[in-house]
Amino acid sequence: MSSLRRTSTSSENFRPNDANQTCSSDRHATPFNRQVRGANLGGWLVLEPWITPTLFYQFLSTQQRFGDKAPEKTAMDMYTFCTALGKEEANRQLRIHYETWVTESDLKEMAEAGVNSLRVPVGDWMFNPYEGNSLGAPATELPGVPHGASA
Repeated sequence: MSSLRRTSTSSENFRPNDANQTCSSDRHATPFNRQVRGANLGGWLVLEPWITPTLFYQFLSTQQRFGDKAPEKTAMDMYTFCTALGKEEANRQLRIHYETWVTESDLKEMAEAGVNSLRVPVGDWMFNPYEGNSLGAPATELPGVPHGASA
């Protein structure tokens, strides 16, 4: 264990078990005195069928309804969601989802519960849209998150 500790610490100023969690002689180091309490906002801006199954129920039985065209009408992720539904319908459904999946009330409740860090998965298509994307233009802010939000 001690050899692992020696090889994994590249700075002689770093003490792995330092109670202040700082590099003692680094002028950039600051004491970290807040415990990180986080939450993941998965399924909000990046659709995943296992997190947001209700958005994907509409694609059940596409084989029976569309036969050979079923692959074009089936969604398994954000891209295929948009291509299967078309821009207008995908945009309509996504706007409703963005507004209701995570609300300002949810964020307030998390903050009151002590959450001070949020993981917000985002897709590359939000910043560099490609064909079939329902958003149509690059995102300049996260939908539904108050500008300049902080814990």
